[in-house]
Amino acid sequence: MGRAISKLSIAVTLIIVLAIFVGVYYYYTSTTKRVEKTVVIYASLSEMTGADPSPEASNSILWMAVVYEPLIHYDPLKNVFLPALAEKYEHDPSGLVWTFHLRKGAVFHDGTPVTSKAVKFSIERTISLGQGEAFIWDAVDRIETPDDYTVVFYLKYQAPLEVIASAAYASYIFSPNVVKYANASNSTDPKVADWFNSGKDAGSGPYRLVKWDPENEVILEKFDDWWGWKEPSYPYKSDKAPDVFIVKIVKDSVTQERLVKSGDIHIAEYVPLEDIESLKKDPNLQVVIKPNYQNLLLLMNTRKPPLDNVLVRRAIAHAIPYDDIVTVARSGLAKVASGPIPHNMWGHFDNLTYKYDLDMAKRLLAEAGY
Repeated sequence: MGRAISKLSIAVTLIIVLAIFVGVYYYYTSTTKRVEKTVVIYASLSEMTGADPSPEASNSILWMAVVYEPLIHYDPLKNVFLPALAEKYEHDPSGLVWTFHLRKGAVFHDGTPVTSKAVKFSIERTISLGQGEAFIWDAVDRIETPDDYTVVFYLKYQAPLEVIASAAYASYIFSPNVVKYANASNSTDPKVADWFNSGKDAGSGPYRLVKWDPENEVILEKFDDWWGWKEPSYPYKSDKAPDVFIVKIVKDSVTQERLVKSGDIHIAEYVPLEDIESLKKDPNLQVVIKPNYQNLLLLMNTRKPPLDNVLVRRAIAHAIPYDDIVTVARSGLAKVASGPIPHNMWGHFDNLTYKYDLDMAKRLLAEAGY
């Protein structure tokens, strides 16, 4: 895949939220007393593939991000790191020794405390499995736990450990009790993965997993003992957080639009782009447009003629009407990409854009012998 073909970056995730953001979900106790709880239903296009926080790199991020926690969070809008399970961290002048200081009072959903040994256990399991996004920890030589609330990472080479520790994948911390719960011999025993994928969780986040049906729906319920509810100024909590959060799999955008307009769901992940303007006029809906990390790519087999010739590939890159695609195919809700790395991701460069230029494309084809 040449960089010339990575041209169009979707710049939005379309989320439509009902003006009255939460609905009402009813539970019944064994005494038939009705307990009323607020619920938010989110429609996702993609199925979930797994519930194991170590290797998972699929759409399960939708719920894992509130069931599990990393050491720290990254706020991409403000470009700052925020405390999560770690209240603070520092590194030595060499950049090879990083120390994270855990907050006291954080507990897993089974009631056991979040300690340095749990952090070490979680990250070492992720590294040992070597699946999904585990490669982000490649710089780590060893992890030490001098006390219950201090974790020290020793690196083989300099790496931005604050970025790694705040990643959306492969950075989650979970209870070491999973080995016992799964009747496993060690953390990498397949029984542990089976335990997770049977619908169990071992996180410490604001919600706990109560139903796991990855082809249809996932249901989360608020975890009352989450440390963040008790922090008056913590930016990642909300007094309006629902009691129940449901992710429903709705595989086409037209159906998502119909369901959000009828009130059967509260958040539609994707709707037809051509309907955005009309949806904005609906007084019962709010349209929220945010950047995402998705690139639309044209993939080429560079081993077969004529695409094995770089001049041909460059000619194709100059023959694509990028601005027209953004305007017509994406209703203006995109931007032309510069290189294969999305514009809001670390490592992006602004000067790798190919311009639509048919004269240049013809010259390149002629130079290639066509």
